[in-house]
Amino acid sequence: MRYSIPVVILNITAQHLETLDHIQCAQVNRTWANSFAHILYKTVLIRTQRQFKLFYKTLLQTSFLGHGLGYLVRHLTIEETVGFTDKEFNRIIECCPDLLSIDFNPKLWRYLHSPSRLNTLKYIERLPMFNEERHADHLIEEHGHRLTQLRLGGAILSNWLMAHRLGSILSFAPKLKRLDLTGEYPTYISSFRTRPRLTMDTMELIHSTCPHLEHLELSTTFLEPTDLTKDRVISPASTMRVFHLHDIYDHWKDMHYFIRKYPHLEEFSSSSLFYTGLDEMPTDFELENNDNLYMAMAQQWSRLRSFNGDGIPSNLWPGKYFFEALQSSGASLTTLRLDFCNAPGDQFDDYSQFKALLASSQHTLETLNLDLWEDCDMSKLFFSLGQCQRLTSLALTGSRGTVFTLDLILDVCPLLKTLFISGGELTLSDKYYENSPQIHPYLSELFIYNLILDMLAATNHLSIRCPHLSSLNIFKAFGPLQ
Repeated sequence: MRYSIPVVILNITAQHLETLDHIQCAQVNRTWANSFAHILYKTVLIRTQRQFKLFYKTLLQTSFLGHGLGYLVRHLTIEETVGFTDKEFNRIIECCPDLLSIDFNPKLWRYLHSPSRLNTLKYIERLPMFNEERHADHLIEEHGHRLTQLRLGGAILSNWLMAHRLGSILSFAPKLKRLDLTGEYPTYISSFRTRPRLTMDTMELIHSTCPHLEHLELSTTFLEPTDLTKDRVISPASTMRVFHLHDIYDHWKDMHYFIRKYPHLEEFSSSSLFYTGLDEMPTDFELENNDNLYMAMAQQWSRLRSFNGDGIPSNLWPGKYFFEALQSSGASLTTLRLDFCNAPGDQFDDYSQFKALLASSQHTLETLNLDLWEDCDMSKLFFSLGQCQRLTSLALTGSRGTVFTLDLILDVCPLLKTLFISGGELTLSDKYYENSPQIHPYLSELFIYNLILDMLAATNHLSIRCPHLSSLNIFKAFGPLQ
């Protein structure tokens, strides 16, 4: 007697399998292939031109079968290195009528003669970044009521701000949950004046027209100075959870507005935010206001789970009082990234602050990225890492004089699954070359970049200590100096 698994059971099983398992199951027979196809083709990521040609060919071959494979595609992402013609773009839209999101290199907008073909997509919620008004105006007006994500970049943002059109454009998309605003990158310092300028009134306008906004990202823009008083009423954006600032020019004082505006923030990321004048030492007034800013963050953002500080000079980094205040407010960080940017005269040698930093989230921290300051002594930091009982991902970036000891890292982080080490020198330990070497049971991914190490000794050592290592990536590794 011949038995077969019901299709309903196959569909339920498919939801609990990984991508590679889906591929293997789809090769069993035709019934299984049909059951797993709707998952395999639901999300398509194209990284190379060859993959695009193969995907395009498959769409055309199955388009004559009524409901081809294109009807299964819901999310299509074409990476920026992959190009296509206007004809290919139109055929993709025809073959994939049920797309929810599509993403490609924004520079390709200028080569598309009929982007209005996107009007046929009845369920689209996310479009590629707009950098030209001739495409954005019509498409946002047509699909805005369905959009949940919108990205505006290049000159389009500056033009709409100057023409006071940003509010009217956003009014077509009242369901937005994520908004990315990116200005033009200047080619020299005098062109900073071309960056879009956002005022506090503009920010209030954004939140009034997009009341469901949860994720806001600002890049390469100016924020006009805000004159806040304690008596001024700021209506909090209660739905906001994620706030990213990248390449924002010297406006850390304006953060007091955002602290009061987003009281329920869970993820905060900044780049070159707190101090950009690295050719000058900060004044006592700036240092005092910087401390007040961090304390206001710690007291207000009690739900903070992820903190990313990129490009902070070590004399302006959030000290132990900031993390102690975070702990007192009830915040529990799961992700922490600190990237130090050395300014002239930086003298940071208080390693006790790192103990406070890690102790504040020792029971919750899972991901830690540290881009260390110059002349940092890693041996003084490793044992502090042992406080983090749930740390599974660790990234350490040093300088020429930094020395990392692999066994020491593995000892203090017994649950580590992913490790990234860059800059300096990587040394091993020979104490495990005994009859019963201690095995690290969880490390599965190791990334080594721009390091001095003995390649042969390292691979032999890893084969003993990390038998479950499934991914080893080594780039720009140099042999030890003689």
